[in-house]
Amino acid sequence: MPSVAITRKQWDLSCWVESQQLDQIFGDVSAVIHVGAAVPSAAKFKTGRELFDVNVRATVALAEWAVLREVPLVYISGATVYEAPHAKAITESARLTTNNFGGFYGFTKYMSEQVLSHYVHQGLNLVVLRPSSLYGYGLNEQQLVARFLTQARNGQTIRIARPCGNRINFVHCFDVANAAIQALEEGAWGTYNIASDTMTSVLELAQVCIEQEGLGETSIEPCDGQSSPPFCRYDLQVTKAAEAFGYRSTISLREGIKLMAERRFL
Repeated sequence: MPSVAITRKQWDLSCWVESQQLDQIFGDVSAVIHVGAAVPSAAKFKTGRELFDVNVRATVALAEWAVLREVPLVYISGATVYEAPHAKAITESARLTTNNFGGFYGFTKYMSEQVLSHYVHQGLNLVVLRPSSLYGYGLNEQQLVARFLTQARNGQTIRIARPCGNRINFVHCFDVANAAIQALEEGAWGTYNIASDTMTSVLELAQVCIEQEGLGETSIEPCDGQSSPPFCRYDLQVTKAAEAFGYRSTISLREGIKLMAERRFL
């Protein structure tokens, strides 16, 4: 299906818009995939108001319009909504929390899901995707994958804190985008985990970045005697998505890192 990219030039998500304005922005679209969000980082602090206006209030405006115009909506949420991000085999029915691992940003994802569930009762055809740890070209430089890749490119030492066996489920942005299209094509309304089929340790991630760039090295930081046991973060089960619209992870971490290094989405 043909696509149209809507950027901040067409809609500043921090500003409320009426449905008539969204008619002009979206035109005669058949569906909307909502990926816009304010994401805090060490370099860019976001106030609670900014996070709420962009991540929640704009979602309200979009949902109201989608109901009025009978346009299906895909919302990209996140695994931060789960109460226990280090639990094993997390399914979509796992307990959610308002005290998110992702802080207030994570809370806005939780709030937006609750807002959208209201509009589902008003007739909204909705797909909610909960990716694990999302990465790809354009990732904030402060995020783990981008930071390790930059350090390797600069020939720096990537310092790994203990326990270096901490494992995270990284999912490439292509797999999330592809899941959104698949779910729309199948009319698979509902909430789905989206993840890769591999849990990767922080040390393994650093080694893949170093192999990609041919530079850099790793250093395991000495134990201070207070390190906690290793964890697995976002061990999401994707059986529901696989059965509903044939989801499967297609981009390995090694291929995803190569795409980032080459500044390509795919």
